[in-house]
Amino acid sequence: MRARHSVVTKRHASREITVISISKTLRCRSAGKTLPKPMQNNDIPRANHSRIEQRRKAPAASAVLKSLALKSALSLVLVGAALSGATHTLRAQDTPVGSQATRGDLAQRQSVDESELARGKLSPARKKALQAEIATIKERLEAGDFRTGDLIVVTVLIPILNKPPTVDTSTVRADQMISITELPDFSVKGVLKSEVQDKVEAHAKRYIKDPKVRVNFTTRIMVDGAVNRPGTYSISPDRQLTELVTAAGGGTPIAKLDQLEVKRGGRVILSAKDSKRALVEGKTIEQVGMQPGDEVTVPAKRQFNWQVLAQFALLVSSLAFAFIQFLNFYYAQ
Repeated sequence: MRARHSVVTKRHASREITVISISKTLRCRSAGKTLPKPMQNNDIPRANHSRIEQRRKAPAASAVLKSLALKSALSLVLVGAALSGATHTLRAQDTPVGSQATRGDLAQRQSVDESELARGKLSPARKKALQAEIATIKERLEAGDFRTGDLIVVTVLIPILNKPPTVDTSTVRADQMISITELPDFSVKGVLKSEVQDKVEAHAKRYIKDPKVRVNFTTRIMVDGAVNRPGTYSISPDRQLTELVTAAGGGTPIAKLDQLEVKRGGRVILSAKDSKRALVEGKTIEQVGMQPGDEVTVPAKRQFNWQVLAQFALLVSSLAFAFIQFLNFYYAQ
């Protein structure tokens, strides 16, 4: 017993369980009793280890769930912001700014552009485009859509006179006035193209009873380059870009009809690459932003000049012949 006790005191507490179990077993056997199968030595530590692992994993699982919830919330916020920005952009793009845009349309587009510009974080190209569009809208709202040299076709029908309608093709003068048969001159200063029909009709009603008025307008564009009849042509802004070449007699055999270049005051406003896309999409003169006085150049294909090559070959052969004659003369001496 002393040896057994000394072993117990010198070993770890986990060994004590084994010693006590052995003692009980010996006493029970001496008394003739049968004990149930004793608990294994590793059962208690294994159970404790399982509980510890569960307690250790619980905070980690909670942290993972919190992280996933935070990421989901952040993703929803970002998606909402993206959708909001996309909606804002679509609304800006949907607002018309073409020749038939009203003052309300232009003012709304200007407000949208200014809001986008104020938010910042824009690329230099986008910022420049917004600034240019805002300046154009302001100019249209103040000065109108008509410039000196524009052609306006005014058709006036007076039902009570039982006469054919009068058709006037009026040129906008430097003072922004146009002439209309049997009516005083009319000023188009500050007038938008979407307003000219109603304003001319209101002007006619001051002097004529129940007139029927129809107003059309054209844009004067210069076409040069590889076309059959270069010159200046008046064409309706709702016509496709290809009709400019048709008006100039079509392209020559060496014309690059899909690479037009549009200039304004010597500055390129529509490159050959952009015009190619516009031609494929069937865009109109108005949609590409052309104005009276713009110049359209049709480039020509590069051709190899055989005449120049023949002249060069003749020159080389003449020089070679002269050099050979010189050598013959030199060695003959």
